[in-house]
Amino acid sequence: MREWVAHGLLDAAERSRSITPAVVSRLAEFLTSGEEVGEYDFDLLLRLPRTPEVLDAIDLAAPRFDGEILLSQPHPSAALVLAKAGDPRWERHAETAIRWALEHRDEAEDTELYASEDTDVHSPLGTALAEAGVVPGRELATLIGEALEVLDPQGEEFTWWSMARWAATWPAELQEPLRAAATRRDPLNPHWADSQADLQRIRDEAEDTRDLIALARHTGLLDDWLAALAATEGRHHEDVDEQFPERDHPRLVAWWQGILTDSDHEQEQVAALKGLVEAGAMSVAEGWDRVVGLVTPENHLVGDAARVASEWSDRVDDTARAGLVERLATVVAEAQYDRAECGAVMLRLGGQWPLSPEDTATMVIRDLLTNHKGPDHAVALCGLLRDQEPEAMEQLRTRMRSLLDDDRRLAPSIREDEAKQAALRRCLGVLEQG
Repeated sequence: MREWVAHGLLDAAERSRSITPAVVSRLAEFLTSGEEVGEYDFDLLLRLPRTPEVLDAIDLAAPRFDGEILLSQPHPSAALVLAKAGDPRWERHAETAIRWALEHRDEAEDTELYASEDTDVHSPLGTALAEAGVVPGRELATLIGEALEVLDPQGEEFTWWSMARWAATWPAELQEPLRAAATRRDPLNPHWADSQADLQRIRDEAEDTRDLIALARHTGLLDDWLAALAATEGRHHEDVDEQFPERDHPRLVAWWQGILTDSDHEQEQVAALKGLVEAGAMSVAEGWDRVVGLVTPENHLVGDAARVASEWSDRVDDTARAGLVERLATVVAEAQYDRAECGAVMLRLGGQWPLSPEDTATMVIRDLLTNHKGPDHAVALCGLLRDQEPEAMEQLRTRMRSLLDDDRRLAPSIREDEAKQAALRRCLGVLEQG
């Protein structure tokens, strides 16, 4: 019965914006009203917007949790949620999780401490708190150092490795007491190297591209970057592509050429073309034809090709630019992805807008609400269209206000709907500046 009541309240809030504040407040109180909090109760709390009442409820619920732990544990999850909200109570929950591990060593050595800010995504606690950008106080840092020192996890484990990685981001005075323990947990992290001999040991032992890139970043040495490049085995790696120091190095050029020949992934082809042209190993004219050839409605990452072509557009003649503009107009009219990004590029190159006011409003709203890259490109497009297409922008304003005023949600969850509302308001703000 308790679960039915809670689910009914949440379902009502997920259907109606207007009743959400009252329902969320009631749910937060209801889910923490008993002596114990079950797994279902805690999961529901994670699905609620981060109001002060919900943060208080999560803080109260974690120590009263009495349910089956599958992946995420309540105290690590409470620590993550509160940390991301800027709530200092996160440290208390992190301390509780670490103390549990120290007091239950046998169990802790076979158990990962996973944190979750929703019910579908789980991360090792150290990774989660590092991404939240928080730094522990001295007491928690000392406790983590003790855990790194005494716990002996069996087999593949991520919790304490992630803690050592997190510790590498702390101020030096917090790191120093646990350097030896952190090095033992994360032996291939060059941050913990105290000597050239330590760095050489990492060179000798590291095989994974990620570890070799970290070493190359740390030393800045060309030979270390070449080792990271070799570890890719000819496959594209964004960090190597963007950070390799000598942009015209023959081995980097050969790597790009191999990717261009072997990869059928459009995004990787664009990156290789960009690198080869920047290195002087391919002319802009040759690269232009190939990158513009990727500006098609069928390319799901067409925005990347459009962006690179835009960067080269002042190095080709008017006929070549006109050909790009024509292809961009086709993408804006026909593609399923990156239409706003390509539309902004097209307008900056002097192209004429190809859509009717109604279709423009539909396209911009769809991009705002569904683009996995976020709303930036649609917002930029609104700024460009504001004066050029006043009728379309008036339609867009009207439809966005209607979506924001509607009591129905734009997504199945409260938090996702609130993110979509924020994107609409951001674009609306740009339009109303005119």
